[in-house]
Amino acid sequence: MASKEDLMITPRVFSYLRLETGNILHFHGDALVIDVNEDLSPVPGASRAVFEAAGPDFLSSLKAHGPIKPGEAIVMPGGKLDRVTHVILVAPPKYQDGQHGEEETLRECYKNAFRVAKEKGLSRLAFTSLGTWVYNYPRFPASKIALLEALEFLAEQGEEAPFRFTIYCFDKTSFRNYGMLMNLLIEEIGEGKPYARW
Repeated sequence: MASKEDLMITPRVFSYLRLETGNILHFHGDALVIDVNEDLSPVPGASRAVFEAAGPDFLSSLKAHGPIKPGEAIVMPGGKLDRVTHVILVAPPKYQDGQHGEEETLRECYKNAFRVAKEKGLSRLAFTSLGTWVYNYPRFPASKIALLEALEFLAEQGEEAPFRFTIYCFDKTSFRNYGMLMNLLIEEIGEGKPYARW
């Protein structure tokens, strides 16, 4: 596997990542990645909507698996969800001032979510910007972390890997943030720079 310093994001890798607006429950694939509290209870927004759609048995099935620490991820069957088979739950950091390890913990959320997905054979994932709702992680840096971690994982798997990721943006600001970041990275690809310099 290439080191982070040598890893290159190619144009083809970008084709494995797409942006969407709207309801994440409309996604057809293998798994939804959502943020939860450490006790595995849902947070307002997409997380709560997924819990409600998955049904009461989904919530009760989590009792034997929590709590989890910030940055950790677990994968569970999707209950009554009819468009995906699994849900990956991660506990994001509570943002304070950016000086308490929040960035590394948020990165771990994505790394661990992608790791458990790979271990379970789940390749088509959808997620939102984790930690930006209840836990107050600033949107733009959170978007950058999500995008970089997704692209890094996709690049590490190789261009023939089956993984496909969809990032759901819950408003125009989030969509604009991701679009801006992707354009910046595409510019650097054209200059032959490794993404780690971005």
